[in-house]
Amino acid sequence: MKIATPNDRLKQIMKERNLRQVDVVKMSEYYQRELGVKLTKSNISQYVKGTSNPDNKKIQLLAKTLKVSEGWLSGYDVKKELVVSKSELSNHFDKIFQSDKIKLDLDFANQKYENQEHKLTFLALLENFDKLEEDKRKNLLHYSDVLLESTYQKDEYNIVATMFDNSMEPTYSEGDRLMVSFGFDFKFGEDYLIEYKEDILIRRLFFENYKILLVPLNDKHPTTTIILPLKDHFKVIGKIIGKIKTSP
Repeated sequence: MKIATPNDRLKQIMKERNLRQVDVVKMSEYYQRELGVKLTKSNISQYVKGTSNPDNKKIQLLAKTLKVSEGWLSGYDVKKELVVSKSELSNHFDKIFQSDKIKLDLDFANQKYENQEHKLTFLALLENFDKLEEDKRKNLLHYSDVLLESTYQKDEYNIVATMFDNSMEPTYSEGDRLMVSFGFDFKFGEDYLIEYKEDILIRRLFFENYKILLVPLNDKHPTTTIILPLKDHFKVIGKIIGKIKTSP
């Protein structure tokens, strides 16, 4: 059953996340290319004012951008949360990791080999990247939040992890992109990107009586208790050092 308009839902989520019209357009740029759908600030302005309604293609684009279900954004009485399978989440993480590794290689090469004398070394370093077809190379680079938004902050980080649920609210909300550092000083009571069994989690880490506790900040989500010695796969990927800013 439809209980709201797409315009109402768009205004609601923009207010909840403190997003400006220009922020939504900026966040949608990758998906505009992926879906072949154009979105402008004028479009968003008309939707917010209620002078026009987004068509099905725009609904799909906005839902992907804002990481909500198309049904909810369309105004139906359904869950707002976007359901993401474990395989999709792992694939998302793998793509980000691959593109961020390319960024690190590029940064290293640009700093170390600034003149033509080292051109062969530079090309050798980027050999695998240059073997990709141009379209795939562009898609891979644009996929990474690091490459899209690295000009907006000066923090040192390696990859970006996206919050796919509200388990770390109020500190981190669904859709937030979090900076992850590999070179960190480990301390209990801080937030980490973690692999446990088949899951990729963002949790606050504690140690208690030969137990590792993976604690969400939202008490609606359960704490995961890992008994030592370890019997299942467990790995701390990196430390959460802050949120990616979505505007300069």
